[in-house]
Amino acid sequence: MKVLVVYYSMYGHIHRMAEAVAEGVRELPGGGGCIKACT
Repeated sequence: MKVLVVYYSMYGHIHRMAEAVAEGVRELPGGGGCIKACT
């Protein structure tokens, strides 16, 4: 399963949450995740 986490973060808090979500997806069997900032 591949997941794209798109986020907007002005101060960095949401960026850290997006990284945590992508890391959780990568831990799943067959999981792959990446994050992209939306500006």
